[in-house]
Amino acid sequence: MGIGLQRLLEDHDPGLFLSERDQFIPRHPQCVVVATANTKGLGDETGLYAGTGSQNFAQLNRFHLVMEMTPLKKKSMKVILSKVEFSGKPLKPDFVDALVNFYETTLSAWKSEQLSAPLSVRMILHFAKYFQILGHQALEMTVLSKLPTDKDRVTVEEIADRCALSDPKRKTVAQP
Repeated sequence: MGIGLQRLLEDHDPGLFLSERDQFIPRHPQCVVVATANTKGLGDETGLYAGTGSQNFAQLNRFHLVMEMTPLKKKSMKVILSKVEFSGKPLKPDFVDALVNFYETTLSAWKSEQLSAPLSVRMILHFAKYFQILGHQALEMTVLSKLPTDKDRVTVEEIADRCALSDPKRKTVAQP
């Protein structure tokens, strides 16, 4: 985030003075700064969010409001997937139901610590899109190959099998 935003996050910040141009730019009264943090700004020792660093507490303290986002509910995920189109056609309702079941089951596996990372909505959307083109190969290319551990890959493939989304001929998970 850096020191550059610190003044902007303060309530009493009147704006920015650009000395090079001898110009004052006032802060707009409706100015809002929004930030996201997979690690709540505390960094990540597990390696799951590689490249994240911890923010100092003084920086984090300047944010007035913090809200934790929870995973999408089944109904919301179904609405999103029902609006996805491929080549101008919506996804088939049975496929949407299978994807929602897959999402919900992998989310439950993550919550019960059977998976080290949840599948993102973005990942499910990519899988839905590429399944239309690649069929069962899409599971490997959009989901399994991105998972951090072999155990995760096996678990997610088993879930995909139960949801009828993996290739029934395939018996092992290919290593990335």
